[in-house]
Amino acid sequence: ILLDKDENGIGELALASEQIMLGYIGQDSQPFIEKDGKKYLLTGDLFKMDDDGKLFFAGRKKRLIKISGMNVFPYEIERVACECGVENCVAVETSIDGKSGIVLVVEGQISSNTKEQILKSISLNLSHWHLPKKIVCCDKLPRTNIGKIDFFSSLAECAVNRRYSRPNFSENKKIEIKKGRHPVV
Repeated sequence: ILLDKDENGIGELALASEQIMLGYIGQDSQPFIEKDGKKYLLTGDLFKMDDDGKLFFAGRKKRLIKISGMNVFPYEIERVACECGVENCVAVETSIDGKSGIVLVVEGQISSNTKEQILKSISLNLSHWHLPKKIVCCDKLPRTNIGKIDFFSSLAECAVNRRYSRPNFSENKKIEIKKGRHPVV
């Protein structure tokens, strides 16, 4: 079942089975809920279901960014950037002068034309809530021990310590770095 669906029908996938695990060893809180007499495992994955009952992956719950009450899935921004030729990137939540938004952190250098193409493609294919306030290039994105991009580590520092690519961005603006479920630049 899908729980806590938003206005677009996207909700967290919860699984029920006779063979479901008992829980995680050594953790006090467990990812289960009881509903209609059944025990469900909360996956942390967000899905949308079509009219035929097919599920479509929308992202991880922990990587959900709320902007003015709207759900923004970083994966959607990253997908559009990759379609524009970016190899590795991460969309992170930002707070500049107290205003929430998105920063797209790109691994390596990209041209100003590519940056403009990304912004144009996002504005054509996604909502205005998805549009990054800026695109930041860094030498290398942080990685996990198995080589995957580490979304939850030092992305904030990576973004703040690099040059900002939007020409109208003033380096005198206040940038807050907060630690939480996902990086905030």
